[in-house]
Amino acid sequence: MTPARLFVILVALFASLAAYFVPRMDASGDEPHYLVMAQSLWREGDLDLRDNYAREDWREYRDGATEPHYAAPRKDGRPFPGHSPGLPLLLSPVYALGGRLACAILLGVLVAGVGAIAFRIAVLEGLSSGSALVAGLLAAGPPLAAYGLHIYTEAASTLALFAAYALLRFGTGPFSPALAAALACALPFLHPRMGLASIAIAFAAFLYRDRLSIRTFALVAALGAAAYGAFWMTIFGVPTALGAYGGVPEDTAFNPLQAMMGLLIDRAYGLLPYAPAFLALFLMRAPGRTTPDETRRGRVELAMVCAILLPALLWRMWWGGQSPPARLIAPMTPFLALWVARRFETAAGPVVRRAIAIAMAWSWGLFLFAALQPGRLLFINKRVRPTRLWDALWPGGPIDGLLPDLARPEGSDWPLAAAWILVLLATTFWARRSAARFPKP
Repeated sequence: MTPARLFVILVALFASLAAYFVPRMDASGDEPHYLVMAQSLWREGDLDLRDNYAREDWREYRDGATEPHYAAPRKDGRPFPGHSPGLPLLLSPVYALGGRLACAILLGVLVAGVGAIAFRIAVLEGLSSGSALVAGLLAAGPPLAAYGLHIYTEAASTLALFAAYALLRFGTGPFSPALAAALACALPFLHPRMGLASIAIAFAAFLYRDRLSIRTFALVAALGAAAYGAFWMTIFGVPTALGAYGGVPEDTAFNPLQAMMGLLIDRAYGLLPYAPAFLALFLMRAPGRTTPDETRRGRVELAMVCAILLPALLWRMWWGGQSPPARLIAPMTPFLALWVARRFETAAGPVVRRAIAIAMAWSWGLFLFAALQPGRLLFINKRVRPTRLWDALWPGGPIDGLLPDLARPEGSDWPLAAAWILVLLATTFWARRSAARFPKP
């Protein structure tokens, strides 16, 4: 297996699934609004959607009623879409070629690209082909895989962030820092919460300044930041996308403890129920860093993961709204995949490796189980209705009762969540103590 072969296989898989999935399921959640914006940009060259909604352009991919998602009014009083314009700009020519299906296929290609880059990075680090394959499959797998079938920003955001990381770490010549800076500038156009990820890319460029031109990066980044500020100043009179909300959203939830627990174990939006292979990050110690370059790599990756996680802890929709699971933290997936692959490489014995492989197979199996039943809406979660997935997997079974609902917690959800966290902490302590007692020979 090579990165190119993995990319081709994943593209074929996602394209085949999209061809089956998309015609059988209406666009939902934010999807129709991103698509209306793409339609308007391509056909009319603007983001004034009043005529698009009046014509009901969304009936090309949705039968039910669709109310406009407008943000704060522009300076001239006209309504402005409540979603960032980056993804619609990317999708507009693709929509012209093949409609919503073509857009979904493109996003699947982006997810496949994330997997191929993770595979390549693992190879360049000297990991075995098996560990590199684990990195690639985990990076393109759940939770990110769901965004290869749905029109959300996560696939594009993840590829932009991860590609910038790869360019800064392994690229050479003046084009690598320039392209990384351009990707950093594109991220806030995909979603305002990705602005912190842009800062993480700049931090990475600073740490890698001894091998790449920091001046080139700074020049392109400055031009991009000026263009970003000018765009929003033109529309709202303020230089950030927060103008769309009229300032900081009023219902921003300052409850990071609930958010952290939910993003880990919530039945509809948590990471671990859908991707249990990432439990290895708790149960296994990270391989020791023996060189300055490995230490620098660790700092860069940690900064990028924190740049995704921190806004999710405070964002007013940490639970992801009407969307597939783990929406706000999906861009962390390839970095977590690399961390698991390094642990897989250094695992003491086949039992641990087999457990990671089984957990990875569970994730992909769950993804395919949902993707092949589009009419049952198994991917789509709402704050007012937790996922249908677990009941579909085991009709009448106890899975729903065993996993907490922290998006709309009732009295019983808090002790259940506390019990899971205690089990996780106790298992982590036991596993790491056992590993220290019986080190790898």
